[in-house]
Amino acid sequence: MNTLTAAYQYFEPLVSGGMVLHLEDPVRASGFSIVRHYSTTFLQRAGLYAATCIIVLGVGIACAQLGAWPVLLCCACEMAAMLYVWLEIERHKDDCETVTIQDDSVVIAISRRELQWRCSLQRYWARLICSPDGERIALRSHGNEVEIGVGLVKRDKLLLARYLAAQLLLRPL
Repeated sequence: MNTLTAAYQYFEPLVSGGMVLHLEDPVRASGFSIVRHYSTTFLQRAGLYAATCIIVLGVGIACAQLGAWPVLLCCACEMAAMLYVWLEIERHKDDCETVTIQDDSVVIAISRRELQWRCSLQRYWARLICSPDGERIALRSHGNEVEIGVGLVKRDKLLLARYLAAQLLLRPL
């Protein structure tokens, strides 16, 4: 593995606002949580957007003064698209998944894009479903299937699958 690939794998969750896996949540007993991690704050992202707007719209206005007014329209459309992307990032800033494995149940709490959802599966019947390539992990019980770790990178999904398999095999007496 070359240095660039190793650096990309290390920094990918930080740059992309990816989900970060935390195993063994000490407050809630056995389980894990997955939270979104951004390397920038809201004010830093807003400042970056404002600076980009000033530069791009400045170029568009300069071109419009030279007679190329369609460039200004394209710049405005570009800034509108970028605003949409930043708003989507803000909507997903509080995304998280928490799975708590208790003596008789597996409780899954998911928060995605300002929507919250909670599911409880019986631990004895809960089964781990993992795709062959490791891109999809789900828990299934009594016809209900809940996909977990949606925003994780593949390395963390495989770690999560191994952890869940081990935890579900440990049955309380």
